Formats: sequence, structure tokens, C-alpha cells
Amino acid sequence: MSEAQIGIRISDGRSHLVLIPAGKPQIGWPTRIELSSGFFSAAVEAEMLFVPFRNSLVALHQTMQGEARLVCLDEGHFVKITSAKFGHMQLVAEVTDGRAPAAARLIVTMNIDQTYLPAIIAGIDRYFP
Repeated sequence: MSEAQIGIRISDGRSHLVLIPAGKPQIGWPTRIELSSGFFSAAVEAEMLFVPFRNSLVALHQTMQGEARLVCLDEGHFVKITSAKFGHMQLVAEVTDGRAPAAARLIVTMNIDQTYLPAIIAGIDRYFP
């Protein structure tokens, strides 16, 4: 994870997720979501709910059990971090173009570990307070 530029950046070296503030908070935070893996990439803007996600990340970091889910208010976009064994975590991110019923989707899975969580929490505190 890197915070060299604005936003929260998570990568396993092959796949990348970037969450960038895209406006002032309303019910949630307008967020630009950039997701890529290999030759596939997508970028969307959506209003995301960071408070429950942050709270779940803190609990996940403390207990190493459960999951934390960042959800969008109006589309099917989400980021989910789930605990596995021995401090390993799985991040799944999905973005969609919103065209129902035949929407295009990009789903990326990354294997990370618990050492990513403090930086993600700090990024939320910094960019999505």
C-alpha cells in the first residue's frame, strides 16, 4: 500500500485498487474507484460508505476474524476484506457499469495480510474523515 499520491492505494504487485476522494461528503463520500489487474482496468465514481467500513476494519485488525465491506449507495460496487488463517486476508473488489440486467463487471481478488490494515485505516482517516 502506498499514499505517495492522493487516495488509498492497495496492491499485491499484480492487481491494484485505488480509492480517491471525488467531492465533498454527502450521505457517503463521492469516491473514484480505480481497479486493475493485468490488461483489465476500470474506473468509476460512486458514493461510498466509509464509516462502517473503517469500524469493521478496526475490529478485523483486532480479532483477525470476520470481514469488512465498503459499499456503494447506488451501484453494485464494493470492496470486501475477509480474514483467512494465520493473519492472511483476501480482498475482493467489484465495479460495474450499472447497466442492468446485462452489466459489465470487473472483479479482482488480492491476497494480502493483516499488515495492510493499519495503512488502510490511516488512509480512511486522512482522505475520508
